[in-house]
Amino acid sequence: MLQKYIVLLLISLLLGGCAIGRKQDYTLATPTLAYTGKGILAAGVHDQRPYILDHDKDEDFVGIQRGGYGNPFDVTTESKKPLAEDMTQVLINALSHSGARINPLKLPPSLSRVKVIEEFKASNADKLLLLSLYEWKTDTMMGSELI
Repeated sequence: MLQKYIVLLLISLLLGGCAIGRKQDYTLATPTLAYTGKGILAAGVHDQRPYILDHDKDEDFVGIQRGGYGNPFDVTTESKKPLAEDMTQVLINALSHSGARINPLKLPPSLSRVKVIEEFKASNADKLLLLSLYEWKTDTMMGSELI
């Protein structure tokens, strides 16, 4: 009977440090931007990470968390939305605090650069802010690395 409890305790300790199912909440970021401007600003993030474009990873992928043996587990956004949408929201929040009026644009990874530019032009905004995301991945075990 005692052995059964010891085994259950060991299993719960091992699972407690498990890296499966980790999430990252990017919407909590609150950058301060020294921006003041008039008019409307169109803003969007275009995810062009190769592993997103070839569908190796889902759009909410933000990195990997390694287990006790170094085995990788995907980390995704807390919101379950694409990383580009979470980053667009952070931009909107930061720019709005500076007094800007923002027109957020959803830019699917499948859009070509030409189509993205057309989306911005169609927004009729006074200023445009495009962030093209070519790499963004964390790798965490004992420490963290942002690539």
